[in-house]
Amino acid sequence: MKRIAMIGATGLLGKPVALALANAGYEVTALVRDPGPARKTFPKEIKIFPGDMRSDSDLKKTARRSRQSLSQPLRKAKGKENRLAFRSARR
Repeated sequence: MKRIAMIGATGLLGKPVALALANAGYEVTALVRDPGPARKTFPKEIKIFPGDMRSDSDLKKTARRSRQSLSQPLRKAKGKENRLAFRSARR
């Protein structure tokens, strides 16, 4: 099975993307701050991994669960664009 990890899966754009990937046969792991609402939102096929996207440790743990990663665009904060490099832990 194809595995992919997501950041932003519970967001406006992330929800339909996560569901579409799961429906297309991907094993989706979503890194989320609050697992309660995410578990209510997504079917059990989407794995919920509680964590913080600002934590290198949480990002690495999430990436290890996949072969590919996907980060939804982040909002601008105080005029500066947040940037996040979510790399595969397989390197």
